[in-house]
Amino acid sequence: MNTRTFGAMNTDWWIGTPAGLDLAPFEEMVHAAERRYSRFRSDSLLSRLNRERCVQDADLADLVTRALEVGVATQGAFDPRIGAALSAAGYDRTFEVLRDRADGPQLAFAPPADALRIEVERGIVRISGTGTLDLGGIAKGWTVDRVAEQLEAAGCTDYLVDGGGDIRVAGRDERGKPWVVGAGDGLAVSLEAGAVCTSSTSRRRWRAAGEDAHHIIDPARGGPSRHAVTDAVVVARDAATADALATALIAQPEAALAGLAASGAEALLRREGQWEMTEGMRRWLV
Repeated sequence: MNTRTFGAMNTDWWIGTPAGLDLAPFEEMVHAAERRYSRFRSDSLLSRLNRERCVQDADLADLVTRALEVGVATQGAFDPRIGAALSAAGYDRTFEVLRDRADGPQLAFAPPADALRIEVERGIVRISGTGTLDLGGIAKGWTVDRVAEQLEAAGCTDYLVDGGGDIRVAGRDERGKPWVVGAGDGLAVSLEAGAVCTSSTSRRRWRAAGEDAHHIIDPARGGPSRHAVTDAVVVARDAATADALATALIAQPEAALAGLAASGAEALLRREGQWEMTEGMRRWLV
């Protein structure tokens, strides 16, 4: 197996394929995406958009469009307009720095998500009103898809791209078997094409103003989600969709479930400690 392991976007990445490709250029794609879409970098394209309120860039326009599409499908459960709410909750720096800060952040007021307006037209992204854009719930999955597309363009028919639990696969592993991806608690899914992404409130947690906080924002309340779903695993045709839906299922579970059917996706949910699944999920389990 030809593999490459590296760190990017505050998580571990793994690219594997039986093909004898040089995987270094694919790693660089991920680092380039982090430089462009991280809200923690003042020189990123996303930070520039939040400052200047208008950026012309075809890839950014595509990424924001995908985020808006999932937002419509999930009745607003997924919303990229929660940048200010994340900062107000204390997630205003990379998690490594946030986790090590001794005093802990203080929860503060954030404008409602709908106070920010987004327009995308002919490769131009404009935002207006109050607030900031955050693409953390979809950018990693979207980047996984871009890597997968370039692997296929290079003639690779068998691969697995794992960006910290956001996974896209095609073909078979080195044993000639469908790829098997762990989903937690001994659960696993088997895929020959498509994506599986996981989101959880058990990771990226901190204390703020004497209470627990985490990185998944409920757009309706403008703060960390307090719903009963704590973990979500989504199987979808692409990683951007699965990534955003997994986030939405924790942010607003009932609204997001409608988005699953519209996207042809299936899911596992941990609700109050118990796993449940959508009707079509069982066929992917092993």
